[in-house]
Amino acid sequence: MVASRTGTLCAISAFVWWGLSPIYFKLIGHASPFEIISHRVIWSVLLLTLVLVVQKQLHTLKSIIKDRQKLLFLLAGAILIGGNWLIFIWAVTNGQILETSLGYFITPLVTVLFGFMLFRELLSQAQWIAVSIACLGVIIELIQLGRLPWIALILATSFACYGAIRKKAQAPAVAGLALETLILLPVALVYCIYSNYTSQTVFTASFYDGFMLSLAGVVTTIPLLLFTAAATRIPLSTLGFIQYIGPTITFFLAIVIYQEPLSLTRLFSFSLIWLALALFTFDGWNRLRKQRKTSASLPE
Repeated sequence: MVASRTGTLCAISAFVWWGLSPIYFKLIGHASPFEIISHRVIWSVLLLTLVLVVQKQLHTLKSIIKDRQKLLFLLAGAILIGGNWLIFIWAVTNGQILETSLGYFITPLVTVLFGFMLFRELLSQAQWIAVSIACLGVIIELIQLGRLPWIALILATSFACYGAIRKKAQAPAVAGLALETLILLPVALVYCIYSNYTSQTVFTASFYDGFMLSLAGVVTTIPLLLFTAAATRIPLSTLGFIQYIGPTITFFLAIVIYQEPLSLTRLFSFSLIWLALALFTFDGWNRLRKQRKTSASLPE
């Protein structure tokens, strides 16, 4: 019971943190997205390595490096998560927070679709209906914007692909991310050296800017550690319910704090996405309940 409560609290804290993360990126929005992501990578490598040392798990990093297949999967994962971070940061600093929330709302549905296409995981009738409703919501968003909601689609697709690759890699969460950021580290260092040489850096402009950019590692690592702690203590079905806290907070941040416009048409497209998620979540809960009943009725 105590472990379950701790896990739930960790999960809620992780998704609240992720939901509020646009505030941090807005505060350092005068830096270029490339400088922000470079510092995110550099400070994350340092912090994640420190975590592995404290947890006495540095050997897991070495064992992953020796496994060529895992290394290749994590190389692909590094490219995907790097691209995801870059698009997210660019969107937040360019007044597109609402579209990032849409992206993370549809991510679970895109993940299910990828499971069907890549892992031949069968979709229930309710899941197909949910995916279809979500597609309709995206089409309405397309009509409203006069273009594809490319930020939302790239965020959802890249994160769903990243999830699929991490599933294949079967690497521990912290060690896996440490290696992914380590792969991105040379590019990040080269950019920081170049921007400093050409006097385009914000990092050395003031103590405030340097301090804020150095917090990028904390912003990345803490919610991951909370999520990892939650995943080992509570069922994935519970995590599935809690995950919508993040994009919900981001949605309200966009319209209440940052005053991004929300037309009735766009609200309708979001409503369709929420309907799809409600159907998807209810179907998952219903199937889990049936599985538990079946397990309980089996003779020991």
